Amino acid sequence: MKNYRILADYYADASQGFEVQNPDRTFISWEMPVREVLKEFRHLLKIETYGVLSLVSFHYPVRIGNMILENFRTQYRQENDPRPFKTYEAHCVNSTQEMHGFAEIHQNFLKLLSKPTDVFYHQQEFLRCVFDLSGIDFVLYKQTLQQGYVLLRWVNNRSYPQLLENTAYEKAMQLSAQLILENSNLHLFRDYMRNLYIKETPLVVREKFADKTLIWRDDYNQCLCFSKGDRTHIYDLEDVDYLSIKEVDDGRIGFYSELNVHLKSEYGTPIRVIYFSGEPGKVAFFINYKEEIEKVTQQQVILL
Repeated sequence: MKNYRILADYYADASQGFEVQNPDRTFISWEMPVREVLKEFRHLLKIETYGVLSLVSFHYPVRIGNMILENFRTQYRQENDPRPFKTYEAHCVNSTQEMHGFAEIHQNFLKLLSKPTDVFYHQQEFLRCVFDLSGIDFVLYKQTLQQGYVLLRWVNNRSYPQLLENTAYEKAMQLSAQLILENSNLHLFRDYMRNLYIKETPLVVREKFADKTLIWRDDYNQCLCFSKGDRTHIYDLEDVDYLSIKEVDDGRIGFYSELNVHLKSEYGTPIRVIYFSGEPGKVAFFINYKEEIEKVTQQQVILL
């Protein structure tokens, strides 16, 4: 069995998007937001929903560059999401000869694309390489013979600063209660492409607190916020179920603790907001402020 084809023709559009092989040959840009893809091309999609996660595949094969892929897929959590899909992937199988499939695909892209930006080896075995498609990281993974496929993944690392804008809230925001956390090892999770609740910090907060780590509650707008520098997490108070603290003191994983928000709309899945980078035997931080955090957020805080 082989679920992909490499075409002899050359196509220079891999950095722009992919072409669904329906009769009309529909081209979809990497830039297109989730909500627009779902609205305009739903007839091309097969969607399976499991809780808050929806898995998307296509009724037709997809062409990216000079490859035709039969099991190209992606996923989303919010149907009205204004962000592009973060990740697409395909599992490529070439009969039972996974090694041959990897070599064939790898050599094809070495010919077509520029030099890989990253190559990873483990115990002198080549396992992964990354190509840059103008901000789309195309990653080729060699899976094990037991797994029997080659994994191709396209990760959108392009910048979309318009997603950070929050002018309406900035004009109306109020500080009802606040807590400053002082420690140079505190960091805010900042990836707005993975967390739609991350916005630009309102100017009045930046001017007053600069780069301090801040938790605040806005009773007027019914918001719970976590900020540091130019980024702020903004959550609807009515949607917040509880907060949690996770502590990790393990040399195999790391030494840190996290403060998480659990939303009712996300079925309680922890959303990481602030983390403390510690060292062996010294990972506790948020637990020391548990009562103060509960007071300012008016939410229960539990230790996971």
